[in-house]
Order: sequence, then C-alpha cells, then structure tokens
Amino acid sequence: AAYDKVIAEHPYDIVAKNGRAEVLKALNRLDEALDAYDKIIDEYSYEIIPKAGRAEVLKTLNRLDEALDAYDKIIAEHPYDVIAKHGRAEVLKALNRLDKALAAYDKVIAEHPYDIVAKNGRACVLAAMEREDEALLLLPDKNIVTKEEWIGYHIRGMILLRKGELDLATQIFEEGVRDNPRPADRDYFRTALAVAHLHEREYKPASNVLDEITNPMLQIPANILRIHAFGRRGNCERTAEIYKALPSKPGPVLAELQSELHCQYVACETPHHSEDWLIDKEIHYILLAA
Repeated sequence: AAYDKVIAEHPYDIVAKNGRAEVLKALNRLDEALDAYDKIIDEYSYEIIPKAGRAEVLKTLNRLDEALDAYDKIIAEHPYDVIAKHGRAEVLKALNRLDKALAAYDKVIAEHPYDIVAKNGRACVLAAMEREDEALLLLPDKNIVTKEEWIGYHIRGMILLRKGELDLATQIFEEGVRDNPRPADRDYFRTALAVAHLHEREYKPASNVLDEITNPMLQIPANILRIHAFGRRGNCERTAEIYKALPSKPGPVLAELQSELHCQYVACETPHHSEDWLIDKEIHYILLAA
C-alpha cells in the first residue's frame, strides 16, 4: 500500500516500482511480481535491477531454463554486474549442474575474492558434491553478524548434519532460531532443525517446528518436510492435502524426492527407497536451495 501511494504521487519513480515488485515477490505472489517486473522493464529497458528481479522470480517459479537465459542476457548487456553472476550460478545449482555451478562461483570469486555470497554458494555446491571438508573451510563458525554470515552458518549446520555430527548441527540451528536478528531468516534455521528431528525419527517435534514457519519463500521445502513428518505419523489426509500445494512441474533436484514422498505418504505404496535415502535427499535439496 505504501509503494502504491508513492507510485500514484510519483508515477515515474522506478525505485518505488522495484520496491513494490520486491514486496510481491516476498509475499510469494510470484505471477504478480513477474508482471510488475515486466512492466518496469518495458518502461525502463536499460535498468538492471528489474531484470535481475524478474530472473529471480522465474527461478522461484521453477522456470529454470528461462531464468538461466534471463541471467545470461543481463551478463551479456552488463558484464560487470556481480548480482546477475550470482543469480546465474544459483540457477545452475538449482538445475543440479554442479560442475558448471562450481565454475561459475569460482569465476566470481576470482574477480571478487571477498565475495561472501559466492563463497556461500560455492560451499553449497561442494557439499552437494560430497566435498564437505572443502566446503566447511569457506564458512563462518563464530562471530556471526551479517545476513550473509548467518546464511553461511546455516549452510555449515546442514553440512555437519550430513556428516552425522548431529549435536553440533542442532546447536547451530537452535542458535539461528534464537539469535538471528532477522525474523524471516529464522525460518531457514527452523527448516534445518526439522530435518535434524526427522534424522532422529522425532516426527512430532519436527511437525511442531514446521508449524512455526511463516516465511512464504520457504513453504515448498517446509511442505516437503511436513509430508514426511505427517506421513510417518500416519496422517494420510493431511499429507495428501499438503502434497497438492507442491509444484506440478518440480525442478530436477526436487522431482525425485517429491515422487518418493508421493509414493510413500500419499499413494501409500511400497517405497522405492529407504527413509535414510529420503532424509539424505531432503538435506541435498535444502543445501542446494540455501
């Protein structure tokens, strides 16, 4: 409403228009956000910010090939824009093209050696490639202050969980829920804490943590974990309801996991994989989404 008022009074204010689109994106009103960015780009074809925002929305909508093409075009037009380079690497990560994603992050770090966004992304890719010890060297473990440091701390916890160091991982997740100064970002640690509970077959505590997650951007991973938690508790009606909210055309990282969840906890058929496999895939999915 505040942005709408500014735009009504100042119809050529691009900052307000970008801000309004950002709010739509944060509210998970993604089709409206995409339309808003398209209108800004039509009006201001030379501006980078709405193009990058549009590409990010495409990624969130799982329209990954379109998002990659959008970032490639931005980089071709603005070869020194590091945000677009981050975005391109993120899409490659989401596509599970891990070698290409790693190369993209390496290129950013070569150009910007202190870029913590790229280092966090590179750590995710290394962990997904089972190069956990290399990944941990890139991540903070104390004196966590900035938003990007908290993201890196969350990634560290997920890697420790994957390595089986449950106590250390849980300590990080609980610290993030308690101490992260950004309320919406605490939900990333709640999501991770729910995975830790599932890892220990603690289904009710996992359900309780997931019920606290309100960040619209985390509803897909939260719903994935809810299906697992409620399914193991025998609540088939709830799992079937939640499954309807998942993407109809999931990306490559999510597709196999989503299919197995449907098999086990919606269709109630004989599992194709063990629960340990399921948890490992959930950790992999959340790592690549970090």
